[in-house]
Amino acid sequence: MSQSCSDKHLASWAGVCPGNNESAGKVRSSRVTHGNINLKATLIKAAWAYH
Repeated sequence: MSQSCSDKHLASWAGVCPGNNESAGKVRSSRVTHGNINLKATLIKAAWAYH
């Protein structure tokens, strides 16, 4: 099993990227998932520090 993880996979696992819910050209509303709250908080703090 591979331990490497892409940035998109990590963001999805943390629950900071919304789903793509589109059908017949109509975009439906979607929410971000709950994900891993500890990882999400760490990523947000890192983004604030980077900014």
